[in-house]
Amino acid sequence: MRLRPIPNITSTTLQEMSRKLGHTIYPLDNDNSICKSLDIVWLTIYKALSQDPMMQPLANQDKFEQNVKQKGEQVFINLLRDIRRNNNSWGDLLGNGTSFLLADLKCFDHHLSLDVFLKQNLKGPN
Repeated sequence: MRLRPIPNITSTTLQEMSRKLGHTIYPLDNDNSICKSLDIVWLTIYKALSQDPMMQPLANQDKFEQNVKQKGEQVFINLLRDIRRNNNSWGDLLGNGTSFLLADLKCFDHHLSLDVFLKQNLKGPN
């Protein structure tokens, strides 16, 4: 396991990522709609994270889907919807929010875990 990295991307990249995700996930989307959008979520985050060489290796789409299922697909879908409904920052997906940095990577209680987008499992600071 690697220690949890903090992504280093530009504010322009974060804004573009947020715009795309905001046009992909809608507050009233049902589970099926969000589930069908996971490929766009993955690609959007993949492109943003790929700008930071320290975030390598990134999960391919199959590994991302496996990670989401392993961590709890329904909870992941609910969190995507909640971020959109509550106008929270999509930057929390990358760990740009302090509450994310304190989150347990083994669950999706309040924020999404960065490790679903990475090829290798991460561990938080002890």
